[in-house]
Amino acid sequence: MGRILCIDYGRKRIGLAISDESNRFALPLRTLEYSNLQENINSIIKLVEEFNVERIVIGLPREPATGKITSLGKEIESFAKVLSGICDREVVFCDEWYTTKQAESVLIEADISRKKRRKYIDVLSAVLILQSFLDSKQQNK
Repeated sequence: MGRILCIDYGRKRIGLAISDESNRFALPLRTLEYSNLQENINSIIKLVEEFNVERIVIGLPREPATGKITSLGKEIESFAKVLSGICDREVVFCDEWYTTKQAESVLIEADISRKKRRKYIDVLSAVLILQSFLDSKQQNK
């Protein structure tokens, strides 16, 4: 069984998390600074190969009140379409309700400075999205 890679896509940074080999726990991987689409996809494909990834989960933001996909969500859908056209792994979406705010709260509670929070928030958001996805799969077993 391959691992699951999670992408928290942002316009400035892309947070990445990976599951453990049993697909039970989400682990922080790294943050990519957004450079250009092709370069970011190439970096992700290298990680897919390095970690024997079988599925990619991408956080998809929605409007809290309506559930409609946000403007960033539409960009993410386009990104996912390009990624799935190049990478032969399954790409799925997972709602990312307030994960960035949750991640920020965790980092504030841990007394991490504002400057350092910027460095960790995206990867922690990816961890939260992936753990939510993994937990939902465990409950459906």
